[in-house]
Amino acid sequence: MTATLTLDGDSGVTVDLPGAPPPESTSTADVPPAAPFVFPKIPLPDGTLSGAKQVLGALFATGKLIGHALGNVERLVIDVARDSLAVAKDAEALYESAVHNAQAVRATARATPRLTAILREAATIAASYRLHRTRAEIVGPESAAVSLRELHSRSAERVYELCVRLRGPILKLAQLASCRPDLLPPEWVTVLSRLQDQVPAVPVDELRVRIEAELGAPLTALFASFDETPLATASLAQVHAATLLDGTRVAVKVQLPGIEELVEMDLLAIRTLLPLLDGLPIGDVRTTVDELARSITGELDFAGEARNLARFAASIPAAARVRVPSVVTRLSTERVLVLELIEGQKLTTFLDDPAQRAHRDALLGRLVESVCHQLLVGGVVHGDLHPGNLLVELAEDGAPTLVFLDFGVVLELDVDRRRALAQLGIALVQDDVAQMTRSFDALGFRTASGAPDTLITIGRQIMAPLRSGWSWDGFDAGRQVQEMLGAFRNDDVVAIPPEMVLLGRAFASVAGLLAHHRPAIDVGPAVLAALGQALSDQSGACQRVGV
Repeated sequence: MTATLTLDGDSGVTVDLPGAPPPESTSTADVPPAAPFVFPKIPLPDGTLSGAKQVLGALFATGKLIGHALGNVERLVIDVARDSLAVAKDAEALYESAVHNAQAVRATARATPRLTAILREAATIAASYRLHRTRAEIVGPESAAVSLRELHSRSAERVYELCVRLRGPILKLAQLASCRPDLLPPEWVTVLSRLQDQVPAVPVDELRVRIEAELGAPLTALFASFDETPLATASLAQVHAATLLDGTRVAVKVQLPGIEELVEMDLLAIRTLLPLLDGLPIGDVRTTVDELARSITGELDFAGEARNLARFAASIPAAARVRVPSVVTRLSTERVLVLELIEGQKLTTFLDDPAQRAHRDALLGRLVESVCHQLLVGGVVHGDLHPGNLLVELAEDGAPTLVFLDFGVVLELDVDRRRALAQLGIALVQDDVAQMTRSFDALGFRTASGAPDTLITIGRQIMAPLRSGWSWDGFDAGRQVQEMLGAFRNDDVVAIPPEMVLLGRAFASVAGLLAHHRPAIDVGPAVLAALGQALSDQSGACQRVGV
């Protein structure tokens, strides 16, 4: 029973894992030829492990190899052969930690094919970048640059096709990655951005059965018309335009059939791999996984999403030029959500349109103001701000209104929590180390040593846009991430407040948009105004901040 990593000059790098279904073909350009070779096989003990045990052992070994791959994508594979042999020794012990409960073992077996496919693609892509680095030293910089762009495109297509094939949480994670053009190569962003609203559609007949079962009537009795071509297909649902019997145009969001089981399997697979990440300097992984699991599970409850939307709508200031669709309550259930259809442009389409340059910076400024208000004043925060969930509605005079969609992930913060976050924000802006330390502690952050240095370093990086004279033109997201990873390596963050997972997810998407479009706006006033409102009885503190 072996796990084999193979590399040859015609097809690039492939990884064969025991029990894995054959990988589906992808359209890729040829890489430059090289003499074929095979990495050493990973021996797993025969006779001492059951068949399922052997499969999971190989998965753990490969997962450990990938777990070492931190930092720059071109440094993903440090020493494949050495790591493979080393981690194989841990496979049985890691497996034992996952099989205490017989029910969990059976569930893990169901999840194995999906987990295997993910690990195989990750290892294949990682080894391909290692091969590129080796060849780049021979072919010269110009040829290497062309080869690297082709490799980026091929690798991104592999991930795209994997996500489309598997759907579920893995697709959602790739959506989040596509929101960071400041961190990913443009070839990756171009391909993965298709996952925001261009996922291949589920046949409408499959959705028709679900709609009619949920609403208890034939589709023709519910809608005057129902567009068979979807408006969008995402990780968990598909959206179709329709017309109600009274002529009202609506958007019908339908949960994909079978998605509940896929989510359950993927979350189990992720939790099974958690022991592989223990001891790595990447923050509080368990809290992160717990919160992401909770949010993804929550997204399967469309009745809860309707309630989230109502709370968010109630928190929007009247003059904000921000709005959300209304809900058709009588036609909405836990698996079907019928909403007002808002005709608008996708946010990124609007921002990329040269004709909208006069409105672009103002709209991005409005997005920053809205997010600050959500976090510090309204207390209802949209947790899934990728561009596919943001539209721009144009008035007759051309003035844009920002439209928020998809409220499956919403974070609510009470007044005490908002005040605590505002106190931390003021301390970071004023560079008040003593208050930073108290605030981080009060919010529940902890480092391995107990010292606040790592937290302060990360906080300063995040608040950099508020410094006097700061400009997006000089922003280097890659360098910022490397500095943060360096701080983690020096003294890891072992505990974070659960809400920070969703806040980080939302803010990362907004930061990616700002870093990509580099608007000529000063975010300081919006942030400081929200801080002042959150600290209404201490708003004078904002006036003392020298930015």
